[in-house]
Amino acid sequence: MENTITNIAKGVGIALLASLILLLVFAIVLTYTNVSENIINPVIIVITAISILIGSSTRKHENQKKWFIKWWFNRTDYIFLQFI
Repeated sequence: MENTITNIAKGVGIALLASLILLLVFAIVLTYTNVSENIINPVIIVITAISILIGSSTRKHENQKKWFIKWWFNRTDYIFLQFI
């Protein structure tokens, strides 16, 4: 059980770090170019999806039967922590 919680926490941490890096890159692009502000919401949604995929795919699942449950917790924990 502890190993599962550790894997989920590591996946969420990796996803949050990836999100932070991608949002920083997007902020720099938005600041120094003439990119329209209308693309902010779609880009944030894409960055969130990419970060969830990165965090979910980087963690090795010991029990292949329960991979969906771990993926679900990883995703929901990430979304919860991102919007705090």
